[in-house]
Amino acid sequence: MGTLTKNQALVLLRRQINVISTLQGLSTSAPEFNKWHRDTEVALERIFGDQGRHLNDFRAINFAPTFWVVGGADDSEKLDKKFADSYAEGLLHAQNILQSMAEEVEEYWPKETAEPSKPLTDRELMERAIALARQCVSEPDKISPKVGAIVARDGIIIGEAYRGEFGLGEHAEFTLLEKKLAGETLAGATLYPTLEPCTSRNHPKVPCAQWAIDRRIRKVFIGTLDRNPKVLGKGETTLLDAGIQIARFDPDLIPVIEELNRDFLRQHRKAVRRKRTKAETQDPVEPETLGPNGFKIGYTTNGDKVEWIEEDGETWPMILRRNDNDILEMYNELWEKVWYIRKIIMFEKMESGEEPYEDQTKPHLAKALERMKEIEEKYGVENLGWPDVEWGLVQGKLSALAWVMGSEWEGSLDT
Repeated sequence: MGTLTKNQALVLLRRQINVISTLQGLSTSAPEFNKWHRDTEVALERIFGDQGRHLNDFRAINFAPTFWVVGGADDSEKLDKKFADSYAEGLLHAQNILQSMAEEVEEYWPKETAEPSKPLTDRELMERAIALARQCVSEPDKISPKVGAIVARDGIIIGEAYRGEFGLGEHAEFTLLEKKLAGETLAGATLYPTLEPCTSRNHPKVPCAQWAIDRRIRKVFIGTLDRNPKVLGKGETTLLDAGIQIARFDPDLIPVIEELNRDFLRQHRKAVRRKRTKAETQDPVEPETLGPNGFKIGYTTNGDKVEWIEEDGETWPMILRRNDNDILEMYNELWEKVWYIRKIIMFEKMESGEEPYEDQTKPHLAKALERMKEIEEKYGVENLGWPDVEWGLVQGKLSALAWVMGSEWEGSLDT
């Protein structure tokens, strides 16, 4: 097996299979055929590696007669027909071989989810908890937080749940610790809730923090603190007072959780924003103008606006605003990557029947496949896929940069 994921391998194989229909009626000397043949070999090397039967099976296909006898002029038509027949048979053979390989990947390659026996990193468990939170649905006439929770020991998941999974309004920790894992021994395990556990519930309900304490949880990774003033920080201190270790989700995941819960947070969040000085927000700056840290503001050779920080006898640039070229370059990169993934999703939906199937030899789809290959070669297939959480971050970055480049928010994710 090569380094590609299951989905990436299937996309490559199906693309090469779909091109075959455009090669009918050509010959082995046609540029289109030679390009397809080379592209297929490269794809098979990337999927299965350069050793083994897959590449050899493809290379063994004959697209021309293995031998022939040159006769007179009367035999020229027979010879042409023999070449044409061999070429057509070779394409059919190639289609069957590649389809067999696609079926092999579909059936025997592991699904792209963590194996139950494979230890996961804290980061992977955090991302999984956020994915669970996305499944939450608020109770009628109420904006509820979207919360996912996972219990793991040494990276092995013991159980997972999300708010409202079994009943409307039921907290994720209650569902997980009391309903799903009531008979499990959880002493020494680690809990990953996307929201700070609550500390008060109406009788006879038990607060989530207390469930963690009662089940002898050793450590809790908290996604975000609850912005409700009645809860804020109390869940964390309650757990600390009970001797439970506290940690936080990775900083770049916190905005993802807050964006997921934007409607809930809006009910409790107080508007607080950092005030920026005139020197930070306007160009050009006057000589000797000082930045927020009291050092001179200036520009680097590539156009970044910076504050020249002086520290321990050295001077280094703290960026206040990036240069236009870097902003445009990053926007273009994100646009291409988001466009590519959306096209993969489109083709997968067409394959699964979720969307009407279209012949991929149609000009607009053929052109899209050609452009996808260019993007793969530019960035590498291994750099063109993300977990759900990071995919959300990538789209958020594109949206922000598009707005900076002049798009309206409503069209900031158009690709």
